Amino acid sequence: MRNSLIIITKLEFPKSTEVLDGEQMTAALHDLLPHKTHILNINCKSHRLFKQAILNQADMG
Repeated sequence: MRNSLIIITKLEFPKSTEVLDGEQMTAALHDLLPHKTHILNINCKSHRLFKQAILNQADMG
């Protein structure tokens, strides 16, 4: 049986201690994940924030 796990975050990989339960858990995941992982860095503007800004402008005007 094959399983997949998708982790989505806005944090850079080194800042993951802010989300995970401490440095020990983060270190364990840093050891395990990269071996069979594809890391995608997507640097673009947030579509949700753009849409919310348009809605806010419509409410104000």
